[in-house]
Order: sequence, then structure tokens, then C-alpha cells
Amino acid sequence: MQTVSIGIFGPAKVFVTEAAAIHAIKNGFIVEGDVIVLICCGPAGAGMQEVYQITSALKALPFGRHVAVLTDARFSGVSTGACIGHISPEALAGGAIGRVHDGDQIEIIIDRTKLEGSVNLVGDSGTIFSAEEGSARLAKRPSRADLRPA
Repeated sequence: MQTVSIGIFGPAKVFVTEAAAIHAIKNGFIVEGDVIVLICCGPAGAGMQEVYQITSALKALPFGRHVAVLTDARFSGVSTGACIGHISPEALAGGAIGRVHDGDQIEIIIDRTKLEGSVNLVGDSGTIFSAEEGSARLAKRPSRADLRPA
């Protein structure tokens, strides 16, 4: 049987508030292939806010289905597209999502047959490396200085 997989590879655009991410979408700072990383919106940050506004704004863009969203927040039942939420540990609890920087290359692999997936750091500062190397680099990075609860 052939495995049906989805692969996404793109640069991270990191935001610490939903309002900042919406502003970026509406003002053309998000382009096809980007990976929006929304942090500080989990239980410790914003009480596990629901971030439907981001996927709603992306639907209005002609390339919106080609932008992924990673967050420690939650999505509503009407969100569509490559949305991965409830990432834990959340940024404010020291999770790896709180160590992602703008421009980091993110790889998302989803196997729709096995219902398995992975999100990996596979590049930074113009260097591409393996998912294993990315995990090691993330583990060595300190949490971002701009992390703060809402």
C-alpha cells in the first residue's frame, strides 16, 4: 500500500500575540510557504485562547492554504489548513516552540495513512541540517527573551 504523506518546508515567522500575527497576515508580511509560529498563547500565556482568527485571515489569501500554523494555543472546530496546536510543553513552560527564531527552517511531515506526524527544525542562518541535529540545536538554545504571558 502506498503511503500518503504531506510535507511542508518553510521559514518560521514567530509571533508572541495573535494580534501581531493577524497584523502580519493583513499587511503582506506572510507569504506562500511560511510557517507561522504563534507562542505564549497556551494555558500559562493566555489561558489556552482559541486562535481561529489566524486561520480565518489565511483563508482570505490566495495562497493561504500554503501557510502552516504552529501554536501552543488551541484551534476552533472550523479551522482548516496545516494547523498544529496544543503544542506542549508550551513556550512559557520551557517547550521547544519557545526557542524557535524567525527564519528557522521548519519541516512538517504528516503521514495520513498511519496518522503520524513530526515537526522538525531543519535549518537556521542559511544552514540546512537533519531533524536530529535540529533537535540537538533546539535543546541547547535558551528560551526567547520576548516570552511573556498575555
